[in-house]
Amino acid sequence: MSFPVQKKLPAKNNKYYNTTGVGGYSHCIVGKPTQSGLNVLDNCVGWACGRFNEIYSYFTGYKGMKYYQLNCNAEDFIKRGKNIGLKSRAEPICGGIMVWEGKGKKAGHVAFVEHRNTKTSVLTSESGYNSFAFMNKTRTKGNGNWGANSDYKYLGCLINPPLTKDSVDLVADLQTNMNKQWNCGLAVDGHFGTMCTKEGMKHILSLGVKAPIMVEWLQKRLLELGYSIGKCGVDKSFGYDTLAAVKKFQKDHGLKVDGRVGSATYKALTE
Repeated sequence: MSFPVQKKLPAKNNKYYNTTGVGGYSHCIVGKPTQSGLNVLDNCVGWACGRFNEIYSYFTGYKGMKYYQLNCNAEDFIKRGKNIGLKSRAEPICGGIMVWEGKGKKAGHVAFVEHRNTKTSVLTSESGYNSFAFMNKTRTKGNGNWGANSDYKYLGCLINPPLTKDSVDLVADLQTNMNKQWNCGLAVDGHFGTMCTKEGMKHILSLGVKAPIMVEWLQKRLLELGYSIGKCGVDKSFGYDTLAAVKKFQKDHGLKVDGRVGSATYKALTE
């Protein structure tokens, strides 16, 4: 699943980056210096909380700030997140919040993961209190501190509930799929195509729609048939919009509406 990468400040009066006192959703403190129409900036907490919730709403359709409680000190994000039912992991994940603890009198820092380039490189969006309103930054793992200097200690990444995996993790799914094709005597291409027999489909389709090479074909086919896949377009990610398009296709063709590209749905797509 993917979403449009944020490469500049949001439009003024975006509710995710303004406090409730001025009609926004945020419970974070006002930033310093304060941006007009985006009053929780400059501040890493205000940005990360707003962006995390904005992306949660993007995938779920939730109206408002689901996790408004992420208005604490930066180094406490993982602890606060767990208190409100969120999970964390050591490696950065797309849509998540990376968390650093400050050493000595240093305040902590948080950054939102816009894209995971590789297992050791991510693109973030960040803000800084009394420093800057917005910036993108490429952070590499290095010694495990993900681009921060010795004044900070990396603690982990808070997971956004709709995004439990990202494209880097899904490479393993593609490899698993190809292994299953080999074991079934099918063409080893990672693609659910005409070479996949009914028996082979049973083995590989449980992972089929997760592999990028397969999703690209699916998205192009849905577009050819007149189904909208949303503003992300053909991005090789099986996101909310693609799922909705598959379900609409299934409903229109009298199929089981479950969002999975099983043998019946695949057959209908290729007729």
